[in-house]
Amino acid sequence: MAIASFDGVHGIYATSNTGTPALNVDGTALINGKLSGTHIVDTFTNASGQRLTAGDVVKLKGTPVTRFRGQQNKAPIAEVTLTDRENDTLAIGIVDGKAFRDNALPDTKLESESVFIEDGEDLYLVTLGVIC
Repeated sequence: MAIASFDGVHGIYATSNTGTPALNVDGTALINGKLSGTHIVDTFTNASGQRLTAGDVVKLKGTPVTRFRGQQNKAPIAEVTLTDRENDTLAIGIVDGKAFRDNALPDTKLESESVFIEDGEDLYLVTLGVIC
């Protein structure tokens, strides 16, 4: 494992030989957000005044952050709203689905329940590209 030091790669990366794990954690791993097979998401709150659905493009609402989560409660949960114009340069991501406010509870929602995110509910927002 190493810290990336070449163009196009940022952060920590791991490589492995075929058939061996690229990352083996001996102890506790903490991930603030949801891992998906195709993308990385972060938690935000729907503050659009309307129902959001998976696939909607959103931007930061610009309101002060009042909620935090994660280790030592330091990760902000910002509010988002729908983009209001085509090619909006303020867009920050695409709605993935509904998120639970209490991460200690297991995710027991049905697939159809994660399609709509009502105003004030938390959502997962795709903020980083594809995991290869």
